[in-house]
Amino acid sequence: MKLKKQVYSKPFNLVYESSYPNLIIGPGTYDNINDAKENNPKTWISTNTNKIEKNRSKQVFAYKNYSKNEAKNPSKDLQEIQHLIKADKETELEIDVLSKKINLTEKISGINNKGMTLEKIKIIDNIKISKPVDKITNDTQVKSKDAIIEYYDKTKDPYKIEQLLSMGLLGLTKDRIFVPTRWSITCIDDTLGKNIFPKIENNPIIDSFRMYKFKFYTNTFYVILMPYSWGFEMIEYVNCESIAIDFELNHPKKEYAYQITGAYYAARLMVFDYLDKIQKCARVLVLCDINPTYTSKGVWVVREAVKEALKGDKIHFENLNDLIKFITQDLKLTWILNKSEILKQIKFQKRLFDF
Repeated sequence: MKLKKQVYSKPFNLVYESSYPNLIIGPGTYDNINDAKENNPKTWISTNTNKIEKNRSKQVFAYKNYSKNEAKNPSKDLQEIQHLIKADKETELEIDVLSKKINLTEKISGINNKGMTLEKIKIIDNIKISKPVDKITNDTQVKSKDAIIEYYDKTKDPYKIEQLLSMGLLGLTKDRIFVPTRWSITCIDDTLGKNIFPKIENNPIIDSFRMYKFKFYTNTFYVILMPYSWGFEMIEYVNCESIAIDFELNHPKKEYAYQITGAYYAARLMVFDYLDKIQKCARVLVLCDINPTYTSKGVWVVREAVKEALKGDKIHFENLNDLIKFITQDLKLTWILNKSEILKQIKFQKRLFDF
């Protein structure tokens, strides 16, 4: 059965892998404009998590099937979907959909919503597009990497640029393709992190051991900065037992973070941003105490929690031994020196000036 509806989009489009390079693409929609306005991960860090989940559960995706290469030569409906994502704010749409619903789930974006087949879409609002978005989407002579960096330098907003890349709106004309949302998120976080790294690697090293802490979605995040050259490690654990670890030393990770996956790059970007802001360098350990009942809401949870942690008060430690004592005794992670590569490297490897 076909339904005609007037709905609102934030905007947020999902590019969902079905059988790549064939993709499910379409906007997330709300029946109520106020619900659409509340769908904003940049403000969720200060919002009750039950309210967040209630809001997200109301979002229904209206999707069509497309090939990744159709971004370069879009149909009329596809042009509307692409144009929608450029908007500054929630937008009113008129859609024709089939009433039958399917489930769409994706861990990195945190999507767990219903989807309905889209037959027709029309934007019935006057869309306002910011100058930075207009510039990078219309400039087909700039490579996508350069567009990503340019936009983030101006806005510090990874969410919009993720969407623009995903919808095939960045880069040289010949290179524009649809990118699955989950790939786009990690690509943006990794690209931006690697761009910031050269700015901080030669900064003065921080002068103390310090820890920041923040709790979100019943998970506790510890961001520990140590007075050594660049290194980054992230460890997730449940009930004091490690479940996933990835790390890098001296330079950004080249291979994919197969255990932590997208959350690794989201956390690292926020650390890079912080060190760039204070013009320092450090070796960093991020510990994520995951509640056993928690199911992924998307890597935005990690991104925003780490960002918020670094805004807060810090706990100082006199030396490495005091830090390790806190981790092993207070956090009860007795295995930390067996598992953490950067702590083992600091604890047991002599440095040149130690001799």
